[in-house]
Amino acid sequence: MQAQILTYQKDYKEALKSLDKAEQSYFMNPIPEHISIEGLRASLYLKLHQADAYQEFFDKQSYSTEQDRLVYIKYLIRHLKDEEALDILDEMLLSAQQQDRQRSIIDIMVLEAIALDLKKDTSKAILSLKNAMTLATPEGYVFPFTDHFEELSSLYRDLIKINEVPSFLKEHIKTKLNFQLKDTPAKSSNLSLLTKREMEVLQLMSQGHSNQEIGDQLYLALSTVKGYNLSIYDKLEVKRRTEAIAKAREYNIID
Repeated sequence: MQAQILTYQKDYKEALKSLDKAEQSYFMNPIPEHISIEGLRASLYLKLHQADAYQEFFDKQSYSTEQDRLVYIKYLIRHLKDEEALDILDEMLLSAQQQDRQRSIIDIMVLEAIALDLKKDTSKAILSLKNAMTLATPEGYVFPFTDHFEELSSLYRDLIKINEVPSFLKEHIKTKLNFQLKDTPAKSSNLSLLTKREMEVLQLMSQGHSNQEIGDQLYLALSTVKGYNLSIYDKLEVKRRTEAIAKAREYNIID
């Protein structure tokens, strides 16, 4: 639990130390675990963009807990394997719905929305996210929506425009979006859809760094950097790196 609290506070290194201590004191519980220490550690490495350092977890593809399996889904999404992620999520969602496990349904739908958005199926992604929000409203279950803010930011913008973000989430989302868009001119509607990570990639791109160098600096796999590049080009309505840099400078969103 201490490791999870530290994770929410983005103190990932201390969270890893807590998990090391927990592992030393662990003994087998006759009651099934909600999430394993191994799964928590894998989730932290994903947040640190260092999945390769714990690759043995992601290579298993067979997990003892549902939360561990969701960590694997995040890994697939991070590596642009949206179709594979959606196949597993469909199976998990059906099981959770049959057993009426509301929290699981919400967690699964949020990841489903991210995978669908990655697939460019925006209408289905928005529908999945809206359904998750509706289920989360009675208890104000904020975490899955704020924990995946970067991946969901473009969908949040669409929902805010049509005023379909529930009140318990609205301020969380608006605060983050306003911070991200500080001093950004609204000359192009798509510019506002760039996520914080895409802005970081774009800035490094403008400084002449190669994809590999960008990946090294941001702790991202090369395939992930290429995925961000394609997303940036799509949002800026350009076809190549030089055009993206020129347009970003024209609108003063990079140095």
